[in-house]
Amino acid sequence: MLKKLVIIPGGFHPFHAGHKALYDAAVAQFPKADVFIAATDDKSTRPFPFKLKKTLAGIAGIPAHRFVQVKSPFQPREITDLYDPETTQLIFIRSDKDSGVAPLPGGFKKDGSASYLQPLKRNKPENMKQHGFMTYLPTVQFGPGMTSATEIRGKWPGMSAEEKEDLIVNLYPMTSKPMIDKTIEIFDTVLAEEKQALSMALGSIKKDIEEDKKCGSGEYYCRQAEKCMPIPKGYHVMPDGELMKDSEHKVKETKIIQKDNEVSILPAGGMGSHSEESIKSNLADKLRTLAEMLEDENYDNLEYVIYKSGAMESLVSALRQYQSFKNKRGNRPIKKGVEIDISNEDYLPEDEMVVEYVFQSRPLRVLDNISRRDDVKKFPIKFDDGTQVEITPKMAKKFMEIYLRKDADIQKLIDKKITQKEVFVKTFNDLIKGKRTTGLTVGDIR
Repeated sequence: MLKKLVIIPGGFHPFHAGHKALYDAAVAQFPKADVFIAATDDKSTRPFPFKLKKTLAGIAGIPAHRFVQVKSPFQPREITDLYDPETTQLIFIRSDKDSGVAPLPGGFKKDGSASYLQPLKRNKPENMKQHGFMTYLPTVQFGPGMTSATEIRGKWPGMSAEEKEDLIVNLYPMTSKPMIDKTIEIFDTVLAEEKQALSMALGSIKKDIEEDKKCGSGEYYCRQAEKCMPIPKGYHVMPDGELMKDSEHKVKETKIIQKDNEVSILPAGGMGSHSEESIKSNLADKLRTLAEMLEDENYDNLEYVIYKSGAMESLVSALRQYQSFKNKRGNRPIKKGVEIDISNEDYLPEDEMVVEYVFQSRPLRVLDNISRRDDVKKFPIKFDDGTQVEITPKMAKKFMEIYLRKDADIQKLIDKKITQKEVFVKTFNDLIKGKRTTGLTVGDIR
């Protein structure tokens, strides 16, 4: 059996509670493995030196011998050289939020053989002479909803003294006031210029965008000619302001899966499964990093992230396609566990996408329509006998939210019972109040 060597590579500017949670998760996931954190002393693009990273990691609870300085986090020879490559399996662990960030596992070499870094396959272990493996563990929030070191650096300069102390207490399990003060001092010293640098970088981006916006309809800003020019036939303008042939711009495939009460989004490119909020957080993190690269004149990496890696394009495209899908779907529920390709604007046939039962009665169809209104005006629901009731959009929305949580059999039963005004009013009120409804058990309603 191969010995497992687990390495958590990263920048750690600064090391925080989320990193500690990832380390703890790795130890729990691989209890018999040697788990290390690999960090560099590189301060060319981010501010914390290795010495302070290790100090903060120790405060967070990482054993000193498990936090190792390396020249390259993904080629940590300082750690791997201590193990026999014939009898050791090398596993890199990263957070889910980095699932679209290079280097990515998988792919092939020019000769057609598999590249060195591959997705972890537990049923097929190989030693690190053959391959290294990568797997991802859940991202943990800390502090006021933060998930990354970039967020800490971005928010720190604008925090009050009280907010800084609260954040440090969240980041590190400490009770000593002198230790808290010392940690705040470290952050203040290292991050003193971060706010100014970020503002300058964002200002440069804003200037470029404003220049592009000066062009009229049907024009684009040609940076080479430094003037507005007509958009050629068969081309369109990309978000970065550059031209692209219509035939070459293919929409990337985004899929979704309904899991319990949350929709999981699977962006194109094998970037894992994410909630809408986690994608937004991931993008915000990447945009802040881009601003830092721009300010530091790190143009090679800037070009790679924006134009070549495809990660940002996949995430933005996933959000746009999901928003379009939601707008078309309205309040209709979708089946659980069904993978849906939402990159196709036509989507799947309704019977494959929505839950098995679609309401048929006129009152329920009208209720669904009313629930989508934004005003407060009452709207009538008419019955076959000529009677009617008036319902506000707020009450209709509340009713539909309760109704859509029921399984298909209960929905059918409710649908059949509300075709008459008297039964409709009673069923409506009982559902809203969570009471027993005629023909239904209490457990069906609550």
